[in-house]
Amino acid sequence: MITAIVLAIQNVPQPTPREPLIVKIVETPSDPTGLADVLLGAFGLTGVLILVAVVAAAAMAGVLFWFRQRGVESSAPGDNVDQHRVTR
Repeated sequence: MITAIVLAIQNVPQPTPREPLIVKIVETPSDPTGLADVLLGAFGLTGVLILVAVVAAAAMAGVLFWFRQRGVESSAPGDNVDQHRVTR
């Protein structure tokens, strides 16, 4: 019985040798936006926002200045000119 098992094990077909598997490692492309590009973009956006805020503040100041000047000129002869009305 042992000889039958040994003969059965020896008759098992051996796997045929395969062709070697070659793996080619490709380096991934780096991120095109570096730290300098990100910082310049952030400062550019901040600069635009600051510029818009300054222009809006100057426009509002001009409107208030014009409105207060207009209010003083249209005051009645007996009114106190030291008091400025923003609303009517």
